[in-house]
Parts: sequence; structure tokens; C-alpha cells
Amino acid sequence: MIDLPMDSSGVATLSDRWRSVTRHLLAGVGYDLGQIVFPYLEKYTDLERRKILETVSTYLDTGSLADSGRMLQVHRNTVLNRLNAFEKYTRLDVQRPYDAAAVIIALEWQGDGL
Repeated sequence: MIDLPMDSSGVATLSDRWRSVTRHLLAGVGYDLGQIVFPYLEKYTDLERRKILETVSTYLDTGSLADSGRMLQVHRNTVLNRLNAFEKYTRLDVQRPYDAAAVIIALEWQGDGL
């Protein structure tokens, strides 16, 4: 599989690699999911953009506002505010499964955009 990192060993399953496999398949048809996220965040400073993307990524990993807040050492309302800012400009609500899947792949495309 061309998708596997050079330092990988052992058996890789689709559940382990679905994001990068999907990214490669979409790239094969000329579609870049990163374009649904990153151009819309240009309004923010680099620091703000990094904080929003870090929050989105953490939320997508945990699925919880409270857990994300603990991991990022911010209040859960700060997490919610950053997710709302992300949604305002990208029109993608990471609390909806379809949007979350698209954002996960977009972040994978950009190396988590961080």
C-alpha cells in the first residue's frame, strides 16, 4: 500500500488507515478536502487559526467538550466557542458525523493543519 509510512511495520487494517486511504483516493480524482476548511480560516491570525484547529482536532479525537477542555486546559465553553468559530467560517459542524468525517480527512490532508 503506497499509503503506509516508511517506518511502518506489522499489519495495517482499513480501520487504522481509513483517513489516509480516503485522502489518497480523493486525490486520485483531483479532490482536495483541505479546500473546504483552510481557505475559510485565513481571516484569523496564525495563533487563532492554530488554536481553532487544535481544538477541532482534539474534539474530533475525544468527542467530548469537557474532555477536550481538560486536554487543552481551557474551559468547555472556550472549546464550544472555538468550534462555533470554525463552523461560522467553514459551515462545517464537527458535532455532525458527516461534517466531522470531512473535517477529519481535511486535517489528515494538511498534517492536522497545525
